[in-house]
Amino acid sequence: QTVERAKEQMARALIQGNASLTAVSGEEDAIHDLEIAISVFNNLDISNTDEARHQLQLLSARLQARNALQRGMEMANTSLHTRTGEDEAIDALNASIVEAERVGLGADVAIANETLQRVEVFAAVDHQLEEALAQTTPEPPTTTTMAPEVADPEVGVNVTFNRTGVQAADLPEVAVPPADSSDNYTDHINALEHAIEEGREVGVVDPRMEREIRQLHTRQSAHDMLEAAIAQ
Repeated sequence: QTVERAKEQMARALIQGNASLTAVSGEEDAIHDLEIAISVFNNLDISNTDEARHQLQLLSARLQARNALQRGMEMANTSLHTRTGEDEAIDALNASIVEAERVGLGADVAIANETLQRVEVFAAVDHQLEEALAQTTPEPPTTTTMAPEVADPEVGVNVTFNRTGVQAADLPEVAVPPADSSDNYTDHINALEHAIEEGREVGVVDPRMEREIRQLHTRQSAHDMLEAAIAQ
């Protein structure tokens, strides 16, 4: 009677395992029942467990692939949210997609591929931004108001011309409006442009502020490209 109950238990476990393989879901419950059925057979010295072990191997591989794909998706979504770690997320998601395809997780792979494309677009834009910011623009030379002396050919003496130049100086820090954020550079750019224009009106330029506004324009362009790519 114990052997008969064990065989019935094995039959139910095999049915559930086959259903899980067909439906591409419910791996954990099916694995649990198969492991118990195999253990009971082993205790009763019943050797006919080949089919159960085969199903267990397939279901375990699929569950591991599903879990790996889930971790890769979590890394990718975190990367998109924080805008960091995109290269690691791409590597993890790529590897998990390959394994998921191998075990037949087609629907999950399709979703993961869409997320992968979004992260790859972000990574490409981010790398372009890093390259642009890495190109150091030399600061313009400081212009003084010293007037040069030149020789007057008619009198044979040096004559000083009075000429007023533009002076380089550090302008006061710009107060960034509270509404400014990493996603919206407009207020910060406008404030810098206003400060730069006021400085030029009195003959003063600030190389640091000029460089800062160029960087902000570059970041704004990169952000707009990324948002446009994600919206597609």
